[in-house]
Amino acid sequence: MKNRNFFQILIASLLLRCGFCGKGALFTSYLKPVCNCAECGADFNEADAGDGPAIFVMLIVGTICAIILAILEYAYRPSLYFHLAVQFTLASLLTLLLLPVIKALLINLQFLYKAKEVKSSDLQE
Repeated sequence: MKNRNFFQILIASLLLRCGFCGKGALFTSYLKPVCNCAECGADFNEADAGDGPAIFVMLIVGTICAIILAILEYAYRPSLYFHLAVQFTLASLLTLLLLPVIKALLINLQFLYKAKEVKSSDLQE
């Protein structure tokens, strides 16, 4: 396994690929990571992004929706139903598109920076 930099990890994550080789698929289904990369054999059994992807997606989608809401409201003054239709559709689509990408990025960054779970035995008193 060769060393990869942040830019290569970012590209691999955008393509939902393994962060080690950039070729193997990272997910078996929508959000379920593979156990091992089919191309390079990287072990993803310890990969755990936790709630991080959901939190980042909420912040990103919320910001985008708030900006668009403000632009629409001040420029066009549409009805409440138009706002609801646009915001619900936009938020749903952005969430579904961004969630696997952010999860792939967080999993790949765990391996780039060799992050692991801290256990009580790792802490010094």
